Formats: sequence, C-alpha cells, structure tokens
Amino acid sequence: MHHAGPDPLEGEIRAALDGDLAAARRLCVELGPVALKTLRRLLGASHPDLEDLLQDTLIAVLDGLPDFRSESSIRHYTRRVATLRALEALRNSRTRSRKLEVLAADEAHQTQPGPGSAFEARRRERLLHELLGSLSEAQAQTLVLTAVLGHSLAETAEILGVPLNTVRGRLQTAKQALRERILVHPELSELLEVDEHEH
Repeated sequence: MHHAGPDPLEGEIRAALDGDLAAARRLCVELGPVALKTLRRLLGASHPDLEDLLQDTLIAVLDGLPDFRSESSIRHYTRRVATLRALEALRNSRTRSRKLEVLAADEAHQTQPGPGSAFEARRRERLLHELLGSLSEAQAQTLVLTAVLGHSLAETAEILGVPLNTVRGRLQTAKQALRERILVHPELSELLEVDEHEH
C-alpha cells in the first residue's frame, strides 16, 4: 500500500504533530472539502447532521495523526474517516429510514410521480441507506467505496488497509444481501454493476 511521491501535506502533518495549532487549522482547511464531498455523496447534501459530521471527521483525522503511517495519502485517510462517520450516521438513522420508506411508499401511491422525478431519487437514497444499515460495518464500507464512490477493489483495499482478497469476499457477501433486497426494490440493481477488476 503506497502512493506516488511524498504527501504534499507532509510538512503540515509534522508541524501539527509537534503541536502547531496553525498547521492543524491549515490541515483542516485543506482536508475539509475532501471530507465534505465524501459525506455529501453518502448522506446527501441536505443531511441535517452534515456540519457536525464534518467537524467530527476533521477532529478524528487530527486525533489519528500520531498513528498515520503515510501508507496512503492524508486525503485518502480523510476519505476513509469520513466514510466511517457517514456509515455510523446511516446505522443510527436506520429506524428513522424505515419509517420514511413507509411514508414514501404511501406518498408514491398518492402522487404517482414520473420515473425521473426528484421524489424517486430521494426514495432510492433512502433505500440505499436502509441497505447499508442492514450490512456489517466491513461490508457496508466495501460496498460504499466500490459501488457508490467508484473505487477499484485495489483502491478500496488500500483505503481500508486490508488485503485485496478480503475486499473481494466482503463485496461478494454484500452483493448477496443486495440481490435479496433487489427482489423487493429493483431500482437498486445498478449497485451490482461494480467493476471488480484490480486496476
């Protein structure tokens, strides 16, 4: 697990580890957009806890700097932490999502929106959140990184810090759970179209 060349933020990382608060703030400024993009992609731009989760992510990244080994870039590490925070938020809202799904189904029968409507996009997002909440943390991470964020299996292995074969196994298990859910919700079928090449 390595990346090409030194991390461009290595100087800031070292300074922050030495207690330089200005360097820590500069790291947050640099990494904030990376974390926010990941959180928005997983939770939606209108998620009520987005700002809190962003702050939690950046605090966790700073707290984790002593253990950061530069085996991947600090931006990769930030995306990983943001993914974990997002998955945690999804699991915490699982019961709420179930209730929303029931309400959405009732609304769909009443309004009968077109297939390309914003309503259908929101409903699909809720279904995805519900699916992720039903998987183990490891399986959900793998499915999110590959199917939602578009990482290859090799990139996913690097981000999660696990062997490639472990990623393959987790993805297969997650896809099996997904197939069972697709029988009820066919609109989730596109998530099975994950490129499993190592590229």
